Amino acid sequence: MKQQIQTGIKRLQAYGSDLSRAISIVESHRKRFKAINDDELEQRKKFANDCKALVLDIISTMNSPRSQNKIDRDARAALLSRSPQRAGGGSTASGFVEQKQQEQKDLVQAQDEILTDMTSALDRLKGTAQDIGSELGTQGILVDQMNSRSDTALNSMEAAFTRMDALTGRSSAGRWLCILVLVLIIMIEMALIVYL
Repeated sequence: MKQQIQTGIKRLQAYGSDLSRAISIVESHRKRFKAINDDELEQRKKFANDCKALVLDIISTMNSPRSQNKIDRDARAALLSRSPQRAGGGSTASGFVEQKQQEQKDLVQAQDEILTDMTSALDRLKGTAQDIGSELGTQGILVDQMNSRSDTALNSMEAAFTRMDALTGRSSAGRWLCILVLVLIIMIEMALIVYL
């Protein structure tokens, strides 16, 4: 069971790393992710940090002295139950059986406590993994949308350049017309900037 929890923790840490990487990509390319506003980005960063803190909490629970003591008690009890005992020194066979039964009850109780702790840790791991998976799915959809929009914009730009090349390449009058239009646009923009 401990091995399964450790594997789950490693998987969660990898998901958390992927999520942090996706958030840093969005932060470094803000113009490409206009659909994600600053508040939403902050919420996603907080979610990623909360997940990291939860994983660290689970790790500390597993490594806590209480958990380690339970594991040690279980190991000792298992060793004692396997070692040969002698019914001597005035103890009866029924006393020996009662002692063994009590040891088994104690062992079962200690194992139940450990299993309860591990079950709660696994439940937290599962919830965190589901949250991270959902967040990564959302990030993937946004990245796909951004790629689609950038492809459309690139195709539009290529078409505009092709038309501009065709217009300017036909005659020198076309070139002068393009230059004149661009100069007029620049002058209008400058006037707007100055007067507004």
